[in-house]
Amino acid sequence: MEVRVHRKNVIILVVSREILEGSVVDRNAAFIASRLGALGYRVRTIQMVDRVETEMVSAMRWALDQKPDYVMVSGGLGPMDDDNTRACAAKAAGVALREDPKALEFVRTSYRRLFAKGLVDDAEVDADRRRMALLPAGADCFENPIGGGPAVRLAVGATTMFLLPGVPAEMQRLFQLFVAPTVAPAGDSQSEPGDSEGRNWSGEPVDD
Repeated sequence: MEVRVHRKNVIILVVSREILEGSVVDRNAAFIASRLGALGYRVRTIQMVDRVETEMVSAMRWALDQKPDYVMVSGGLGPMDDDNTRACAAKAAGVALREDPKALEFVRTSYRRLFAKGLVDDAEVDADRRRMALLPAGADCFENPIGGGPAVRLAVGATTMFLLPGVPAEMQRLFQLFVAPTVAPAGDSQSEPGDSEGRNWSGEPVDD
């Protein structure tokens, strides 16, 4: 496979207490780095970050200050109290965090699907699950075809941040469906980003 070479660069942040404790081995950074490397991107650094707000905001601000083309963040998008990647990204970017109607509909759709498959006890979008619809102002969102929380794309100056789930299967699917077509050099992608249910990143149907 030919590797394309150009000057664009990327910083990868992995948010996980479990990885820092050694109870889980990181797979996400290696996946992201290998896929971006094949597209000719230079990964400048990979950092593991604890689920501590001050540390996450500091790491994100540092990454943005380097002015890379992309910052890829994996982890912290779930419904738990310490799933605060969206809020930290908003603080790092200096924008408000607000509920996004499209993201909320994605969350509702995801839990209806998960309930139908017997993977959750109910499809109700309670306060915890509803937090997954909070996005930094100005961000786009991507429906998660496997899990519950949407992925997020946020432009900060000339840098684009992607916030992806920490569950490897979810992250890989969202990367392949949405991130890769976005970051691929012109002419490398033959179709618009879309998910397995035929929705592009705007949430509208993709024509066949």
